[in-house]
Parts: sequence; C-alpha cells; structure tokens
Amino acid sequence: MISRGAAIGRRRSACVITRAKRALLSYNWPVADEHVSRREWTFFLGGVLLLVLAVYAFSLQNGFVFWDDPDLVIDNPASHGVTIPNITTAFTTYDPDLYVPLTIISFQLNYAISGLQPFLYHLTNILLHAGSAMLVGWVFFRISGKKSVALLTAFLFAVHPINVEAAAWVSARKDVLSSFFFLLSLGSFLEWRGGRSSRWYVISLVAFLCGLLSKVSILSLPLILLLCDWLNHGRSGGHSSAMPLRMRSMIVDKIPFVILSIAFGIVSLFGKMGGTFSLFQKHLVGMKAALFSLWHLAAPVNYSVVYPFTGVPSITRPDLLVPLVIIISVIVVTFLYRKKFPAFFFSWWWFLLLIAPSFLTAEKGQDVVHVLYLTSDRYVYLAAISIFFLFAFHVQKAPRLAYPSGMLVVILAALSTMQSLVWKDTETLLHHALATTPDSAIVHNNLGAYYDSIGEPERAAAEYAAASTSDGGTADSWFNVGIAALREKRRDDAIVAFTRAVELRPSFFFAHLNLGALLTDTGRIEEAVDHLLAAQKLDPGNLTVYLNLGIALEKGGNTIDARRAYERALVIDPENAYAKERLAELK
Repeated sequence: MISRGAAIGRRRSACVITRAKRALLSYNWPVADEHVSRREWTFFLGGVLLLVLAVYAFSLQNGFVFWDDPDLVIDNPASHGVTIPNITTAFTTYDPDLYVPLTIISFQLNYAISGLQPFLYHLTNILLHAGSAMLVGWVFFRISGKKSVALLTAFLFAVHPINVEAAAWVSARKDVLSSFFFLLSLGSFLEWRGGRSSRWYVISLVAFLCGLLSKVSILSLPLILLLCDWLNHGRSGGHSSAMPLRMRSMIVDKIPFVILSIAFGIVSLFGKMGGTFSLFQKHLVGMKAALFSLWHLAAPVNYSVVYPFTGVPSITRPDLLVPLVIIISVIVVTFLYRKKFPAFFFSWWWFLLLIAPSFLTAEKGQDVVHVLYLTSDRYVYLAAISIFFLFAFHVQKAPRLAYPSGMLVVILAALSTMQSLVWKDTETLLHHALATTPDSAIVHNNLGAYYDSIGEPERAAAEYAAASTSDGGTADSWFNVGIAALREKRRDDAIVAFTRAVELRPSFFFAHLNLGALLTDTGRIEEAVDHLLAAQKLDPGNLTVYLNLGIALEKGGNTIDARRAYERALVIDPENAYAKERLAELK
C-alpha cells in the first residue's frame, strides 16, 4: 500500500519530469543520446580515412608552389632537419610574422625522413585533415548525441572543396595542425564534462597548448567551450539530470585555457607588422569576408588562392555596410530566439568566434598602400564545421533528405578532387587564380618570380609589368620591374621602377641600394647619397652599402666622407680589395 506522502512525492516527481520534458522540447534538441559500439567507431574511422584518401589521392603527386612554400619550407634552414639549433630557431622566431614553432618542427620531421621531396609533406597534411574529420565526428556526437548528425557533419567536413586549400597546400600545415589539436582539445573537454576522469581535462589543456604552438588563431577555444557548456545545459532543460553546470564551474574550469589564450595572443602581436587601418576598418572587411565565406560554402565554385579587396574600408561603402547590418541582425535574432532555436544560435556563434581571428589578417605587407585580402579559404576551416553541423542536424529531422545528402557528399568529393589538382604546381595554381582575379598584383608578381626561377626572364618581365599596373602595383612588383629593366640595360626605366618601389615602401632596403647605385652612375649624386644613407639606416652592417656610398661621395668630391665609408667597409670585411685600393688612392 502506498502512503499519501509517497503518492504526493511521486506526483511531484512526475511534475518535475514533465517540466523537464517540456524544457527539452522547447529547446528542440535530441532528448536521448545514442550508443556507439566499438565496431561502429572502427567502421567510421576507417570510412573517413578511405574517403579522404580517395578525394586527395591525386594531390599526393603535387609539388611545392611559389606561394609561401619557399619561405616556410624550401628556403627556410630552420625547417631542414631536426637539430637543436633548428628547434631553438623554431621556438624563438616568427615565420615570417606568425609564431608557429610546432608547425616548423613538423616540417623538420618531414625533411629528416624525405628531404625536400613533396610527397611526404602532402601526405602529412592529408592525414591531419583525415584525423580532424574523425575528431569532428567524435566531437559532434558528444554535442548532438546522434550518430547520423555526427557522421554527416564529419563527411561534409572531409570532402567540402573549401577545405582543399588547407589540405592540399604544404604551407597550410599550420592550419590543419592547429585545427587537429583544437578538435582534440574540445573533444577531450567534452569527455571530461560528461563525467569521465580528470585525465581528459589534462589532455584537453595539453592539446590546446600544442594547437597554439601550431598557430595562434585557435585562441577562441575557451569561448567555444563556454558555448558547448551552454548548449549542454540547455539540453538538460536547466535541470541536474546530467552533470550540474553552475555558472561558477563553467567559468573556473576555463581559466587555464583563458590564460593560455591571453599569453599566446600577446606573443602573436610581436610578430605582426604595423598597418594603416583601424581595428574597426579591419572588422568591416571581416563582416564582408564572413558572408563571402558563407556563400562559398553554399556555392562551392570559383575558389582562388587570393581574394583581393580594393579601396579603403569605410562604413559609407555599401559593400561593407550591408554585410555589417546583416551580421548584426543575425546576432540579435539568434540571441532573442536562442532558447527556441539553440542549434542555430550555437552554429552561428561557433562560426563567428572561429572566423573572427582572421579579420585581423586582411592587411598585409609593409607598403604605404597596403595590400588587402578579403579572406582565404583556409580561414574558414574550423568555422565551417558548425554550418555542416546545422545542415546535418536538420537532415536528421527530415529522413527524406538522407539520400540527397549522400549524393551531396559524392558531388562535393568530386569537386574537391578537381580543386586539389589546382595545387599541382605554381604555374597551374597562379593561372587558376588569375582566371578568378585577373587584376591581382600579387598573383602576377609571384608568377613572375616563378618564371625567373626557371630561367624564363621574358615571361617574368611580362608578369612583373602586369603586376605593376594591377591595383596600382606593389613595392615588390615595381622592384621586379626595375630588375627586369636592368637586365635589358634600360637604366632610366629601372630608376623609375625603383623610385616607385621606395615610394610604396620607404623601408625597402634593396630598392634604396639599387637606386643609389643607378643615380650615382647618372651623376645625380645628392639623390644617390640620400638613398644610400637610407639603406645604411635599414642595414648598418651591409658591406655593399658602404662601398656604393664611398663611390657616390668620391664622385661628388666629398673625399673625407668617402674615406670614412671605405674604412667602415673594411671594418666589415678587412680583406676587401676594392676598399683598400680606394683608400690608398685617396690618401
């Protein structure tokens, strides 16, 4: 017989359960998690690996490209072998403006095994991409509790063409490596949050540290952890049926992650070159970049290695104002309806938080008129996962979409295979970029440098000339035009080109040096001395500067300062015959 008190207790329990169910239904989120057997995990991991290898198999024959690969790998001594000096260099320098020591060490390991054979470099990137796809499945199974959602999210991430740049480009190692550790850290945290042992928390923290050492752009992970906690709290309807998530614990367990983010954020600032645009202007461009990336996710065509941005960022520009209004509007709507549509709120904020660090990279170089890039495909590598998840979440609610979704995966895989072949070599990559952005100065300039490297100076000169007239040209493109003119003994044209180069970049050492020498030959001594003194300030230990400065001063009749220049040259190189000869003559 049940007592009255027990009956009341049961009714109260039933009321609590009913309220909990109502809360779960209002969140429109899966109520029960599914179980995944070891066999299912094995099939999933093997399937992802085979899928990625099938998509990228042909790209294993790709070579290096003249697009950061020389700076990071081919011509970078720090990447050539695992040695104590190389490891020290990796941890104490920027390459060129990013702190990526673990990425450099991964290149060292590749070099130690196969030298500069590109096959292993590409295979490493592809395996990291496959590993990240596996981790995506793990993470989003923990988040959604649904096998179908996790599987489709992982497959879309594995095969979408927007990820080809990260997977097929050797220099994008920093992106795939940092993303792998980001996902490992997030998955481990979710395991710990789900009640597993504290070792998972330690693994999460160590993985985050490794990710930051690969590339600092993942520093928003603590906010993603908070977002996941909010989502998990919502799934439990605010009740304690799962692990209690009080606000205090949600903040406290993120403190070590926040400390790491702040520390590496500060380190990264020392590697960044100064810019002319404000933080607000960069974020204006970033809002447009976010919508541009969303469009490229929905319409997977016309990808390029570069997406130039022309003009000065201003809120009065409709092409920047409209994206800003759209982004702010979506932010407001997702916040207001976060309880009714938590999947959309979660996905939108995941996307924004992970693409936001790339907003600061729009401005490149040291030119007075800076080169602006709208975005790069690899910047959305992690951010896009939430869009894949949102799609998979809605497919799971509409089973009739399962077959079309499978066909979509096949189509995207085919597009990715074709896109991966764009990275076959420098010429293929840059001609493909010019087909998309024909007026890109940086693409023309890099193509010219490539033709120079293979001994085709005429084709190089044509590309340099095109670069100097595209988007107003860059300092590098004008400098290369000057070099091409010197080869053809067109001295006056070289002077014009070098002059334009130093106008665009006053700190351009070699442009000042070459201009000083040419102006000396033409008898414009005062101008020559000015440029050579500018070069001296930029590189006080350069022998050629003092030799050229001595010649210019001597031709101008300033023998006292000429002698000082030659004496300084002998301090740098005591055996320099020309400096000795000129000093003897002047005495």
